[in-house]
Amino acid sequence: GETRRDLKYAFFDGSNWQIETVDSVGWVGQYTSLALDSNDYPHISYWDATNYDLKYAYFFGGGWNIVTVESIGLVGSHTSLALDSSDYPHISYHDDASYNLKYAFFNGFSWRIDIVDSPGRVGKYTSLALDSSGNPRISYYDETNKNLKYASFDSGWRVQTVDSIGWVGQYTSLALFGSTNPRISYYDETNRNLKYAYFDGSWQVEVADNSGMVGQYTSLARDINGNPRISYYDETNGNLKFAALVPSSGTTTSTVTTTTFTIIDCLIWFLYGEYSEEAEILRHVRDTVLSTTPEGRSLIRLYYQWSPLLVQAAEADEELKKDMKEVIEEFLQLMSVREK
Repeated sequence: GETRRDLKYAFFDGSNWQIETVDSVGWVGQYTSLALDSNDYPHISYWDATNYDLKYAYFFGGGWNIVTVESIGLVGSHTSLALDSSDYPHISYHDDASYNLKYAFFNGFSWRIDIVDSPGRVGKYTSLALDSSGNPRISYYDETNKNLKYASFDSGWRVQTVDSIGWVGQYTSLALFGSTNPRISYYDETNRNLKYAYFDGSWQVEVADNSGMVGQYTSLARDINGNPRISYYDETNGNLKFAALVPSSGTTTSTVTTTTFTIIDCLIWFLYGEYSEEAEILRHVRDTVLSTTPEGRSLIRLYYQWSPLLVQAAEADEELKKDMKEVIEEFLQLMSVREK
C-alpha cells in the first residue's frame, strides 16, 4: 500500500476481493511480479527500497514466507518472476549499482545468481519466461544504446539486440510461442508507438499501434490459437487499450485490431462531458501543443495521474467543482486569445 509502503496481495474468492499484507518491514513492494504454483499458491518477487534488496515471498498454505534473495549493493528493481515445473522460482532483475541485468534462481537448496548482461546501463524493464526445458529467456531495455535486447540461456548466456531503430525497448513483455519463438511487446519512445517483435529465424519488428502516444505498460499473452494479445496504455487519451493480431482468412497476412477501455474518471469528461466543445478544445491543445515537448508530455502525465483524485474531490464538493470549471474556462479563454 502507498500509505504504509507495504507489499500487498489481492485475490478474488468468487464473491469478494480479499487483501492481505505480505511484507510490512520498511518500504517494500515496488516492481512486483506474480506467479501461481501447481497448488495455485502465490509467489511474488519485489524490491525492498529501504535496504535496496531483491526479495521474494511465497504462500505455503499456512502463511507467507519472505526471503531476501540478494542484498549486495543496490539490487532488485524491475523484477520478473517465473516458476519452473518443480515450482522453483526464477527472477530477472536490475542491479542499480552496477547497471547490470541479473538473474537468480533457486535449485531446491540454494540461490544461484548470474550477471546476464553488463556492458553499459542494461537490465531495466525485464520480462522473464522459461522454455519447456526450464531455460530462462529475458527481454529488457538497454538504456545506454536505447535498444530492445533479448537474452537466452542454453549451455550459456546469449545476448541479442532485437530493435535498435530510435529509442526503443521500454516496458517489455515477453511470451514464448514454443521454445524457439519468443514474442515481445514494447514501447517506442521516439515515435511513441506500441511495437511487437517476433523471432522466426531472425527478428521481425512491427508497429502494432501508432494512433497517438501509445504503448507504455505493455503485457503480452497468446490465445489458444497462438495469436498475440497485448494490453497497454494510451497516454494521449488516458485509456487502457487492447491489441489483437488476427490472421486474415485464406491469406498469410494479418491485421491488428485495437479496443479501447475508456477511463470514466477523467476530470474534463466529468466536468463537461466526453464530447463537449471544451473537451474537444483541450484535446486539440494536448495533441498539437503539449505532446510536442518533454515538458508538455510531463504535464499530460501529471493530469492523468491526478485526474481520478480530482474527480473524487469534485464529486464531494460542489463549490470545488465550480472553482475547477472557472480555472479551466479561464485557460480556454487564454488559449482562444492566443490563437487570434
